[in-house]
Amino acid sequence: MHETANTMLPITEYGGRKYFHKYDTGKLAKDLGNMPEADGDGFLYRGRGFVQITGRANYRKFGIEATPEKALELPTAVKILFVGMKNGVFTRRKLSDYFSGPKADRINARRIINGTDRAAPIADLAQCFLKAIEVSR
Repeated sequence: MHETANTMLPITEYGGRKYFHKYDTGKLAKDLGNMPEADGDGFLYRGRGFVQITGRANYRKFGIEATPEKALELPTAVKILFVGMKNGVFTRRKLSDYFSGPKADRINARRIINGTDRAAPIADLAQCFLKAIEVSR
């Protein structure tokens, strides 16, 4: 919900070309696999989908480097979400690091996607969704 601006649908990260220029050069560009000689990689490989994959290297990991807009298609967005979280593709942290047996660390599970920014409110959302699922049974 948080990563999709409350839409719960695959979306494109907000911002114009100028905003994404920060991903075109320097260490951040290198970390994302963006190529300085390909001016515009920051915009082309901006965040998309449920988890806002960003950077040429991340699109390559999911086999959509040549067609980054596929991250907005529901089947591809779902695959990226599930494979990425299960296998630790986004941050090297995975679901099993935080949820296994009785262990349920919703706060630190935010690290699977994007560090700990807004971890507590996102954990609260997860708890609400879990309660809704339990009530529906």
